[in-house]
Amino acid sequence: MVQVRYNPAVPSLRVSGHAGAGKYGEDLVCAAVSILAHTLGEWVPGRIFAGEAMFGGGEKEVYEILWKGFLVLESMYPEFVRCMKITKTDQGGWNERENAADVR
Repeated sequence: MVQVRYNPAVPSLRVSGHAGAGKYGEDLVCAAVSILAHTLGEWVPGRIFAGEAMFGGGEKEVYEILWKGFLVLESMYPEFVRCMKITKTDQGGWNERENAADVR
């Protein structure tokens, strides 16, 4: 499963895992995740490795646009993509919400 963690306060985004929706080289979900990650990488600082991508800094608006793309993938392929939004709590800590549909 691909996991996408987005922290709009920083902003930062981390993508990890593999979708496993098809054979190697034929996995359309992985291809969609990869193109979103590479697109983000063209706009903000980050690193892309095999099975993981991490981004931090840059314009928040760029993250918001790509985040919407990841949410679309999650809604279409919930068994292969999980999006989590990290939010600040009232007590000053951080909360990770697994059901991204609640935070769209």
